[in-house]
Amino acid sequence: MIFNTKNATDEIQAKEKYRLKDKGVNRVARIYKRAYVNRLAEEGEKAAKTGNSKMLYNTLKQLTGT
Repeated sequence: MIFNTKNATDEIQAKEKYRLKDKGVNRVARIYKRAYVNRLAEEGEKAAKTGNSKMLYNTLKQLTGT
């Protein structure tokens, strides 16, 4: 869409629109990632309190990305 513009003004407007959409998508992705990590941390805390070492190990493995 950006490269199919008729003039420079349209191209600038299209780039700005794309930039704002990209910014919004990245913002939402950060929010969802934060919620996911918090949920995993809560699961890890619950596993630690109940003494479930297997669940704790698996949760920590997911959190650290290994």
